[in-house]
This record gives sequence, structure tokens and C-alpha cells, in this order.
Amino acid sequence: MPDLLIELLSEEIPARMQAPAADNLLKLVSNKIKENGLSFDSPHTYYSARRLVLILRNVDAFSKETLEEKLGPRTDAPETAIKGFLDSNNLSTVDQCEIKSGTKGSRYSFHRKIPKRDADKIISQIMPDIIQNFPWPKSMKWGNGDLRWVRPLKNILGILIFKDRTTILDFKIDNMKATNITFGHRFMANNSIEIHTIDQYHKSLKSSYVDVDIIERKNKINKQASLIMADRNLIIHEDETLLNEVAGLVEWPVVLLGSFDVKFLMLPEEVLITSMRNHQKYFSVFDKKTNEMTNNFLVVSNIDSQDLGKSIINGNQRVLSARLYDALYFWEEDLSTKLENRVQGLQEVVFHEKLGTLYNRVIRIKNISMLIAGFVGANVELVSRAAYLSKADLQTGMVSEFPELQGTIGRYYAIEQGEDSIVADAIREHYLPVGSGDLLPISSVSISIALAEKIDMLVSFWTINEKPTGSKDPFALRRSANGIIRIIIESQIEVPIRQIINKSQDILSDEIDINCNDICADLIDFLLDRLRTYMREYGIGKEVIDATINAQEVDDLYLLSEKIKLLNNFIKSIEGIDFVKAIKRVHNILQAEERKNDYSASDSIINESFFEFNEEKELYNVLTKLSHIDISVYKKGDKKIYEDLLLAFTKPINNFFDSVIVNVDKKETKDNRLKLLAGIRSFTQKIADFSVIDF
Repeated sequence: MPDLLIELLSEEIPARMQAPAADNLLKLVSNKIKENGLSFDSPHTYYSARRLVLILRNVDAFSKETLEEKLGPRTDAPETAIKGFLDSNNLSTVDQCEIKSGTKGSRYSFHRKIPKRDADKIISQIMPDIIQNFPWPKSMKWGNGDLRWVRPLKNILGILIFKDRTTILDFKIDNMKATNITFGHRFMANNSIEIHTIDQYHKSLKSSYVDVDIIERKNKINKQASLIMADRNLIIHEDETLLNEVAGLVEWPVVLLGSFDVKFLMLPEEVLITSMRNHQKYFSVFDKKTNEMTNNFLVVSNIDSQDLGKSIINGNQRVLSARLYDALYFWEEDLSTKLENRVQGLQEVVFHEKLGTLYNRVIRIKNISMLIAGFVGANVELVSRAAYLSKADLQTGMVSEFPELQGTIGRYYAIEQGEDSIVADAIREHYLPVGSGDLLPISSVSISIALAEKIDMLVSFWTINEKPTGSKDPFALRRSANGIIRIIIESQIEVPIRQIINKSQDILSDEIDINCNDICADLIDFLLDRLRTYMREYGIGKEVIDATINAQEVDDLYLLSEKIKLLNNFIKSIEGIDFVKAIKRVHNILQAEERKNDYSASDSIINESFFEFNEEKELYNVLTKLSHIDISVYKKGDKKIYEDLLLAFTKPINNFFDSVIVNVDKKETKDNRLKLLAGIRSFTQKIADFSVIDF
């Protein structure tokens, strides 16, 4: 059984596209091969800056001979339809057909024998369509051809490797024929290589300075970097994302150590790392003993040069030095203007055409955060100051150059200009969390502004009806909502979210001329959807979440999350399971009667004189006793709400159903018993909607 080797050699493929492209190549080729009756073992994909490689082991040499049924028209169809079916299948008479009976009548059918086909012919037939319609996120045309590819396609290697021979696939794209030829490293060994086996393919490429396996390239980078670091008592700033990217930019990685002028170390560490990482794809280097940043960096080259990389290092040092001189200029120039003097400039920056300027947004954040400060115990003066300065760094040259450092730069400038450290930290932390695994704001001042910033985003865009739809969320409102949920729950913040939303909308209407509609209920539903997702990620089932949410008008999201956790633990206990089974009996019998439309439990008064059994009285007494208790006194995470209230019902409910028949002929007795059960349901639904929980 032969092995299939396909290599598509092009100009440089963007690193972010390589792995998805390799996956797509495997999926498209393997699916088409299977559709044509071939099987295979051990699929492998490889990719580098210039190559997509697919290897399938033990491909069937032939497809199996099969019978294909062609279903034709009904036997009573017009003659022209029958003749058309015969002609399309090279048949001369209906006697060559079978008659197949079904619910819609009898139809002609014909079984056509499909002979076995050579694997090389099948694969040669499917490859052009796969290549011509390959799903690149972005593609281009070049020259006079019609093919669109991510970058100009230079060579197609396509072979089936048998034990005794190698068969070249017979297809071409824009006059580029598949061959058994590949090429070595573009700069160090751009020679043609004739391929006959899989092992020889890998060995020949490596001898020509090409390693198509990204795992091997990453290991080489790590190993070379470790050797360089160990010799100098340094450590690398570990960055798996950057490692994956640079491994995709090279075919033969060579790690080199460069340096920059020590004077640049006066810049914030984040500026240096961002400049090296995002702009130059360099790894930052730290002192192993002090863990302080050094004036060194690691660059991964694609060439093993004869001068041991000196010219490459010098070139990279010049480029980095120019960038750092710019950063140093911005640093010194920015510090000459106070942050507070930059805030007014935000009046010239439009936030959204319907929502005013960034200055308007800052004032809204300030007012909302001062409201929240009262609920979280934050210093109002510090909150006011930090909120006012929160977006000032957007007016600086440094943030213009490094937009990903907004907030971080503001913190450094605030410290340099003598602001309180809590204010400085809040300027940075009010953006947090950015992603699901990101850090949270720490101080109550930071929390106040972070919540205000995100609530203003939601309220503002809800007010102008720019809500997320499906997969579209251009203003990252889901991220803002997720941030609100995480801050409130993980920081254990108790705030009245409805009051804050309503007040935020009042602030919006005062700040800019806008007609506000009531958006609170819809926005709460949106937040609850994000809370559902958050709680499910912690292994809590949808039924438990919905049972808790359905039982109350939500205002305190932290308290709600604690109640959800409490219910989740309760229904896993033996006592909880027994209670849920008992209360489900109550729900089931009431729902059955209510579906008949001849009974409604609303506004029903229970008449004790209709009781005929002690079990009725016992259940009624428990209900009467507990109904006088104010459930609101049971705070977050208080197990006593279940131990004192719900579990008190389990035995009386079971005794009731064991001894009492509800559906009796005497109407007033039946209705009274239903009223008793309805009272129990009504009381327990204040805690959770147990009707949605199933075991």
C-alpha cells in the first residue's frame, strides 16, 4: 500500500495562517479520498514559512469495485422522462432496469457497476479543485494565472510512494504540473531535490536547511536560547505565543543574542517588551539573579550566516534602537504635560457619533464610579480623581505608538507626576479584565471605575440599540458584560445592578442630548446570559442556574451566584435529593390540574375545616409556620435557608401523598388540597423554581 506525499511550496505564508491551512489541507484531501472509496493510515501535516505538507500512510492502491443504484422516474411517467433516464445511463430498453416499489408508487432503477480505480488517478482528479478552492482567509492572484493563493505558489510536489516505485500525480494548476521535485532553503540551499521516499524527503530537506516540523523548530529555538542564556546567567521572557509565531517565520531557526543601549532601560518594562515583541518579534531577556530586565534580546534568524550572525545582529540592533529612540522621545515629551491637562483634549475625540466624545464618556464613568464607590466602600475622592484621569493617556504620543499599553502608560505617568499610587493603579486596572483568564482590578477604587467603565459601555450602546447580534459584536459588549460578571462574583461585590443601570442611563441623558428608553430589563437579561455561561464553566448545570434565576427579580449578581452554588450543593446531598423528589410531586399534580383549565391556584385561601386527615393538618401547619418567616434574612451562602425551610417540608409532603388522595369526587375537598399544594409551591418558589430540575 503506497504512501501519499503532497507539498505545496509558495512564498512566505503568514505565521497565523499556517496551522489552520495544514488542518484544512488534511480535512479536504482525506474527505475526498474517503468519498472515492480509499482508506489510509497515520495522517500527518507539517508546515513552515513556505510549505504546506500532507503525508498519508498506507493508502489503498485501488478503490473497491462497487454497485451504484440510479433511481429513475415512476413506471407511469411520461415516455420522454423514461427515455431521458435510459439515455443518461446508456440503456436501450426498460427491460434492463429493475422496478422498485415504494409508498409513492413503482419506479425504474438501475444498478451501475463502478469499477475499481487507481489511487493515483483518483487523487490526481481531486487535487486541482482542492487547491483552486482552498479556504484561505486572504488570498491573491499573480501573473497571468487564475489561481488564488495566500502568496504566489511556486511548486507542487505530489507523489504516491510504492515499495518498488514512485508515481507522480498527474495534474496541473495554471501550467504548474505536480512533480517529485522540491527545493531547499530559499537562501542557503535553493537547489532542486528529487524525492522518492518519505524518510528521504525529511532527510534531504534537513540537509538543505529546511525543517518542516514546527515542533522540531520550536525545540531548536528553545535549546539554542537555553544555551545562550546559561552561558551568561540570563533567563528568557517566556512567551509561547511569540515562540509559535517566530517558529512559523523560519525554516531553519538560528537564535542570536543582541543588545541595545542601557539608557533605554529607563523606559517602562512594558514599553521595551512590547516594542521588541510586537514590532520586532524579539524575546526579552532578564537577569537570572535579580529578575530585572537587561539590555539584551534574542532574535530568531532564518539564516545560518558565515559571519556567525554578526551582520544580522547589527541590523536588528539598528532597527530596535530607532524604535526605542522614538519611545524615549515620547516618554520625555509626554511627561512635560500633566495628565490632568490632557483630559480637556478628549473633547476633540469622538467616542461614537451618537454618544458624544471621549470627554463625555470620562464624565459618565466618573459619575457612575462615584455611585458604585458608595456600595463597595471606596474613597470617593480617589475614585473621582482616577476616573477623571482614566483616559488621559490616550492623548499621549506613547499610547499613540503603543495602543495596547493604554492604561499602563497612564499609570507610569501618574506616578511620575505625583498622583496617589491608588489613583495610578486604578488608571491601569480599570480596563481589567480584558479576557477570561485576565487579572482583576484589586482595590475598591479600581473596582469602582472598572465596573463603571463597562456598565457605561453597555448602557450607552443599549440606549442607541447597538446590541450584539449573533456572532457580531463590533463594540466588544460581551467582553464588557463578562468583565462585570467576573469582577462582581470573584471580588465578592454586592451592588444593586438595576439601580446602577438606571442611574447610568440618567447620567447618559444628562451628559448628551439623547432620547433614552427603558433598557434595564433587557440589559439585565443580557448580563444573566453571561452569568449562565460563567456558572456553567464551573460545572453547574443549566437547570440549577435557571431554577435560581426564575425564583427572584435579580438585582445583586454576587448574591445570585452564591444562591446558585448553594442550590447546586443542596441538590447533590441525600436530603436535597429527597426534598426535590417530594416537591416535584407537588409541581406535577398542580401542573396536571392546571392543564385541564378547570383549576387555578391563584388567590386561593385554604379552609382548615375541609381537612379529613392528620397528614393534611401536619403539612398545613408547616406551611403556616414557615410562611411567616422573612426569607430575605437568609444571606448569601446560608445553608440554613435549606435546613430550616425546605427540608422541613420533605417528610410532611411524603406523608401527605402516602395517605391522602387529592383527586377525590368531592370538589371542595379536592380544591382545598390543591390550594394547600399550591401554597407550598408558592413558598418554595421564592427560593428556587424546582419545576425545572430533573434527576
